[in-house]
Amino acid sequence: MKRAFTTREKVMLLVLTVLLIVIAYFKLILEPINNSIDEYQSETAAEQDEILQNTELLTRMNQMQKELEEIYAAGDPTPIPNYDNSGKLLVELNSILSASVDYSLDFGQVSALNDGYIMCRPINMAFTTNTYAETRAIIDALHNSDFTNQISDISVQFENSGSSGNVQVNLYITYFELQK
Repeated sequence: MKRAFTTREKVMLLVLTVLLIVIAYFKLILEPINNSIDEYQSETAAEQDEILQNTELLTRMNQMQKELEEIYAAGDPTPIPNYDNSGKLLVELNSILSASVDYSLDFGQVSALNDGYIMCRPINMAFTTNTYAETRAIIDALHNSDFTNQISDISVQFENSGSSGNVQVNLYITYFELQK
């Protein structure tokens, strides 16, 4: 039983065939190509971001290298001493503070900075001298120490008792040491 298709059925079959070809082209060829293009564009954007970050990092490293060269050209920089440098530090503090009438040292808890390789050794220091010039000399000697430090919270009071006066100083100094 063979039957011939009518013109309308032929047109409908032709439209259905064209529609199937278009859908197959879209789903099997065009959509994967577009997905690949999108993936490649996102990978390209990520690579470009990484290149920009690396370029900024390289620029910063070159700037730091120039700063190091300037520091070395200016003279021998004093390195940060290794951790547990307390013996040498106490000898230096004793020699600096020997010019004072009396002094006291209160050592705080040694702690690491956020990056973990630099240790902070805080000291709350109080000393008394006879003159302001002696006080200034001690503070300058602490500041110019070979051991890297930061002086903060300085309090200087002049005490006048009878015929002589004393200068009472309280300060907070933090020494930095390298954690190996």
